[in-house]
Amino acid sequence: MESGKYDRYMVDGLEIYVYKGAVVKNALRITLANYLFFKEIEVAGIQMI
Repeated sequence: MESGKYDRYMVDGLEIYVYKGAVVKNALRITLANYLFFKEIEVAGIQMI
């Protein structure tokens, strides 16, 4: 991964990389969800270009 293309954040012990060209609306929210046997990462507040 080219670190020059991403901003790195530490949140609750997790390393989060966000593309520098991403447009964040108000706040970026990342949620971990469990649905029976499936695990899912939900991302809200970001616009993909």
